Amino acid sequence: MIQAIEQFFPQYKVESLLKEDDYFVYHLARHSSGRLAMIQSIAPAYQGKSAVIERIRQYAGTVNELQHPVLPLLYDCLITEDNAFLIWEYLDGQNIEHYMQQQKQALSERKAQRLVLSLISVLDFLIQKGEAPPRLDTEMIWITSDERIKLRGIIDESTPKGTPYHPSREQLHAPQDYVQAVGLVWYHLITGKHPLRLGEEHILKGSLPPAGKFYPGVFDHIENCLAKAIHPNPAKRYKDLQELQQAILSARIQAMTPEEYSFVELNAPLILLIFITLLTGLALWRGSRRDLHSATRVAYYPQDTLAWKEFKERQQFIKEQKAATDSLFLLPQEEGTDITRDYLHKVSRGETLTDIAERYNMTTEHLLRINNLASGDNIQSGVGLKVKVRAIHKINLNESPQSIAKKYNLSMAELLKANGLSGIDTNDRKALEKVFYPGRELIIPISR
Repeated sequence: MIQAIEQFFPQYKVESLLKEDDYFVYHLARHSSGRLAMIQSIAPAYQGKSAVIERIRQYAGTVNELQHPVLPLLYDCLITEDNAFLIWEYLDGQNIEHYMQQQKQALSERKAQRLVLSLISVLDFLIQKGEAPPRLDTEMIWITSDERIKLRGIIDESTPKGTPYHPSREQLHAPQDYVQAVGLVWYHLITGKHPLRLGEEHILKGSLPPAGKFYPGVFDHIENCLAKAIHPNPAKRYKDLQELQQAILSARIQAMTPEEYSFVELNAPLILLIFITLLTGLALWRGSRRDLHSATRVAYYPQDTLAWKEFKERQQFIKEQKAATDSLFLLPQEEGTDITRDYLHKVSRGETLTDIAERYNMTTEHLLRINNLASGDNIQSGVGLKVKVRAIHKINLNESPQSIAKKYNLSMAELLKANGLSGIDTNDRKALEKVFYPGRELIIPISR
């Protein structure tokens, strides 16, 4: 097995066997760049079975459609006659239950909020894609070594089942049910206690102990928000994940501790006096500058205007840089001066290598080279091919397809083609709004 992996992927060196189950074998490998990866392949007993290989092909295609920062990344995929290989991002952390046991205490409200907001973002994404999991459990929620959250095993049945975050008798079929599941994860994080281990009947009856019983420092507005999220009656919960997200954002705690609040309250008159003194000193200094200028009998000084203009230009530059950072996730290109990133394209039925190359403004030779292919004659539908794109742009509110195309110096035809939307009538406003909605990620092709 190791020889086959290193033969097909010479850029990877297998380091160890991670685990083996009924259907799959998982190896830890290191890329020539030093990056770790997990390589999933079919177990020997099922190699050569067309049904299993076809299942992996469909699985890889589905994963290709689910690209999100909180989901494990699929780096590469190769389907052979008797085996299939998926190269995944290596998650070097642990599941949430082991993570909380290792912490030996509840998380701070701020850290818990950060993790829960990440979980909400990926669940909302999966709901829109129609791939939301039927349940949340401790094995699915992974905390990495740098304390980021990853949601794994969405469509991979080989992922072990952990302790669920909602009662087994309640099926996830409505937005309020996802709200409760996320609320119970939040409860786990800020109390250090898995809610189901406190008794399933408490969840169903709404009699879970308040978070303040385990962590007295919990703020009242956090407690109230949490209680509404996990309420046993769906009609009394937040109506969906977006409403829960807004409630969590509005409930962000201030950076100061209660002791610091007391200090500010007791010393408010002194702080106000210091502030007024500094303000008065600044006004006197500015007045002395004006007196000095008037003494020279010069009516207009351009320095102040230029300084103000420079400040406004710098402010605009910072704003533009932040907007670019929010919407673009780039990796260096292997050659040339353009900036690109890798993207996995699922081959559709009847699609040729030339079709794919034209869609992404690439040459067929470049496409063959980066996928280590000698020819594209035997390319099969459902296979994931690595292509080069300039960027992945997340549509912001009030952005139009025309403004996005103009931003990247593209024609509308190029933007539509790269995203498989060539059949859209650009004059039909409703049709455009249906596919160009805020939050959708668009492929920005490389320049010709």
